[in-house]
Amino acid sequence: MRALTRLTALGSALATLVAATSASARPGRLDGELSVDVRDYYLRSMPKFELSDPTQTTGRNVGTGTLPSTGAQHFLAMGFDTALVLNQRLELPMLGLYGGGAIGRSPRVISSVDGTFVTLKPWTAGALTVLLPGVGLRFKERRWMFNASVRAAATFVWMSVAYSTGASVDDTQPSVWAGTFGARGHVEVCRRLDPESRACVFVEPHLYEFGFMNGGSAGLRWEFGP
Repeated sequence: MRALTRLTALGSALATLVAATSASARPGRLDGELSVDVRDYYLRSMPKFELSDPTQTTGRNVGTGTLPSTGAQHFLAMGFDTALVLNQRLELPMLGLYGGGAIGRSPRVISSVDGTFVTLKPWTAGALTVLLPGVGLRFKERRWMFNASVRAAATFVWMSVAYSTGASVDDTQPSVWAGTFGARGHVEVCRRLDPESRACVFVEPHLYEFGFMNGGSAGLRWEFGP
């Protein structure tokens, strides 16, 4: 009888241990998040553009060469982003996209390639960024939320140029472009508007984008998700 009592007690203890283990192993909560934003996207120094192939103009055939940077440039950009959130704490930025056009002061830059004058027109510049996966953390305090993350990105910029030889000016104005893979940080502060949406302000330092610490972004974001 005493042995049966001990076996019963041991079985109860084992059942309690298994139940506790199962509860602790239960998978965490995974939520999706969608956001749209408008931003001032800033490059401290535009990249140099490579003319990798000869260009036929109305006056002559222009050979290959490198065009200089046009300096600092601001872009007004809009886009969207997606993320997964684990247990309301670990944030996994997934894929996003934004693009925009040049704003602000953008003086022309004149260079030469293969004996031909080339005028770069930075006011025609555009930018497109593909946001790639990353990792971050967030926490909430009542109606406020704070978030910090780091992620990869692929960025492409382009602008129109004009060729001239003496008094002859080519008016086709072809585009030159450059691209890079990079990394950027992201810090934001959000205020919840309702259970499924919030308004945020954010800054994104460019850890690497055509160069180390080469600018950043700042703007407003609307997020949809828990």
